[in-house]
Amino acid sequence: MPLNNAYIKSISGLIKSSICLVLIITLICACVNCVSYRIFFLLVSLFGFLVEFGFFLCYLFSLTGKLSLNWPFTDFIASVVMAALSFINFCVSCYGARLGAPQDGAAAFFWIVALLLFCVDCYYCYRAWRGGSHGPPATTTVGPSFVSEPPPASGPSYPGYPQDSTQGGFEYSN
Repeated sequence: MPLNNAYIKSISGLIKSSICLVLIITLICACVNCVSYRIFFLLVSLFGFLVEFGFFLCYLFSLTGKLSLNWPFTDFIASVVMAALSFINFCVSCYGARLGAPQDGAAAFFWIVALLLFCVDCYYCYRAWRGGSHGPPATTTVGPSFVSEPPPASGPSYPGYPQDSTQGGFEYSN
């Protein structure tokens, strides 16, 4: 598989790699002297790392062209969810730091960094989803054809179904 070296140097690639790094640091902060409320930190860090690293690998190895998925929109939704979870973790870790746990103070700092990175990632994913990015606009459906494909020839490309005379001329179609 060829590597997409341009993605590594792009803003989106740098943001994804820095998100992965920050989430690993928050994972370490969650594991130090682990108490019950830090399990949520651990789960959000691990889930976020796996999702963001998965997106990073898909963009890096150009798997986005092989899987028919609206990648910018999916990435946008994942970033919005992770931004919300990062905000919750930031609030909880600030409360833990107030109670005297220094690792929660460090976690609060890295959660706010993660929150900012997720917000920037949301912005770039939204731009890519709406077609204002560095790459081509996302493929969206308009009727029976895709925007990125040429318009269909005269008439449908699928075979027509025979009319059912018992249902008053109702015709099945795709």
